[in-house]
Amino acid sequence: MLTRAAERTRWLALSVVLAAPLMAIFDQFVVNVAIATMQRDLHATFAQIQLVVAAYALAYAVTLVTGGRLGDIFGRKRLFMLGMAGFTVASALCGLAPSPSVLIAARVIQGLAAAMMSPQVLAIIQVTFPPRERGGALAVYGAVLGSAGVLGQVLGGLIIRANILGLGWRPVFLVNLPVGIIALTAAWRLLAESRAPHTRKLDPGGVAILSAGLFLFTFPLVVGRDSGWPWWAWLCLAASVPVLAGFVVFERTMSARGGSPLLELRLFRNRTFRGGLFVTLVFYGTNAGYFLGLALYLEIGL
Repeated sequence: MLTRAAERTRWLALSVVLAAPLMAIFDQFVVNVAIATMQRDLHATFAQIQLVVAAYALAYAVTLVTGGRLGDIFGRKRLFMLGMAGFTVASALCGLAPSPSVLIAARVIQGLAAAMMSPQVLAIIQVTFPPRERGGALAVYGAVLGSAGVLGQVLGGLIIRANILGLGWRPVFLVNLPVGIIALTAAWRLLAESRAPHTRKLDPGGVAILSAGLFLFTFPLVVGRDSGWPWWAWLCLAASVPVLAGFVVFERTMSARGGSPLLELRLFRNRTFRGGLFVTLVFYGTNAGYFLGLALYLEIGL
């Protein structure tokens, strides 16, 4: 049950938790604008600069479901604050990175932290707002998601053009520090702790197999061209097929045994779900590639 103080401040609490999707999506899009400047400053290859984008997205996507379940088990406020703290620290590491390798590693940490804090937002909205106000809260959430992508590109361009203190691209990450510190301070005071009444278990095996399969598939696609398509790149691509197939078998086996699989395969029996998934795949696949390609063409090609 929420305290009366929490009920009175629920809209303030909403503004706090919305910092998570704002920062997570902002950092996905701001990198597209900063990527050419990063490459010149760090003397990075095209493969390394693509990994700056891909490392964040992969780490975020693979651990998103696990992040939600951790919140259900250990408390959504706790996981939100842990994720926000991790994201803030990772942003500092990105902004201070002396080399492409350090930047890529920091982006992986950013993605993992985003996967911890972002799933808690919808759960906190569900338990904080009564049904009559929930629609309005979700509308604000949706508006923030859309605005964050635009803000990442516009503000990112302005920050790089301003060249604050001669730091070039680095402030696009360092700007997260004051936001993260304010969000953490406010979350400590305003958010009420909640957990799921019927908690599902984690699926570390599924996460490990899926991570390995996606890495084997994406890594050679990113670095293969710059490396002249060596034999190991083709081997990785070929190996990704049985590994991803093994993930499906693993999840099916876990579900048959009454476990809590990372991916509920029975969802794919639903025609509406399959159609929605296809539309989402097409949208995000073309959207992400378009903005990255456009930024590289405008800033490097022109």
